[in-house]
Amino acid sequence: MKKIDWEIKSIEYPLCVEWSISRSSDSLKKNYYVLMNGVIYGEFAPNLRFGETHQSIEYQIKVFRSLSTSLSDEKRILDFCAGEIMNGRFAQSFLAGIELACFNFFDLWDKFISAPLPKQCSSSMSIPIISFEGFLDYFKLMKLNEFDVIKVKSGEKLPLQIIEYLVNHTGAGISVDYNEALSDFATAIEHIKILNKYNRIKYIEQPFASSQDELYRELKKWSPLPVYIDETITGQMPSKETVQLCHGINFKVMKSGGPFRAVEQIKVARKLGLGCMLGCMVESSRSISNYVMMSDLVDYCDLDGSLFLAEDPFKMITVNNGIIHL
Repeated sequence: MKKIDWEIKSIEYPLCVEWSISRSSDSLKKNYYVLMNGVIYGEFAPNLRFGETHQSIEYQIKVFRSLSTSLSDEKRILDFCAGEIMNGRFAQSFLAGIELACFNFFDLWDKFISAPLPKQCSSSMSIPIISFEGFLDYFKLMKLNEFDVIKVKSGEKLPLQIIEYLVNHTGAGISVDYNEALSDFATAIEHIKILNKYNRIKYIEQPFASSQDELYRELKKWSPLPVYIDETITGQMPSKETVQLCHGINFKVMKSGGPFRAVEQIKVARKLGLGCMLGCMVESSRSISNYVMMSDLVDYCDLDGSLFLAEDPFKMITVNNGIIHL
């Protein structure tokens, strides 16, 4: 059995826009490459929301280096990732990067996802929290009029001027993603009543903190719009309790701990009658190209992560008329 030489190194991506959501704002994104025998086969994007600090990642790299000598075939690598996924020693994103590298190095995609694998998918395009004047420039830069679904990031105050512009100048469906910005039920009701009047809103996403189960239960009972959750689900499997909270889930390979776990989560969610979305972090096309192959498993794709990079070093996708092509 030939030894695999593992290496993990950081990369900083300048962004083409200031990426602002309700809890953070960034103009630079630090990710990590996973190299096997000197070639980049995987990438991972730590998220501070889940406690994935760069200091903790650097420590995990040292721990992984001491373990990696035994990870020399696909079974050992996948068993390692599966065994670590919920014990907290490694970040979910770290394990996702290792597993993505394994899938690509050993060409495992059609082994875990029914062939033929898709070579393209329709994706939504996100708008950060931004001034209206900045939005008008962003609209042109990102060619928002070409996308079938546009996701608008929101804080406690709805960006109504932006939403109305999209309604009047595009034919796109619109979603509103709060990233846990709301703290009370009354504000959520007020927002939904406003949004529902447009007849263009596909869903709202993660209005409350992930700990606010009771608010989600009440909102699902009341809301005329589908409610999706994101931060609430990381590596755990959806359950009957999850069904009480939402109409659907935004799954991300980085949150799930790898593609294998994400696919299993999606299958479970389907059996529970939940809608499924496949999302991403700010990642290069090294990762996004992999997610396109998973796109047939879900109802919505939100795979715009590489479009926010000032320059994508891999150029493994093209985007035409809102369609991502491999």
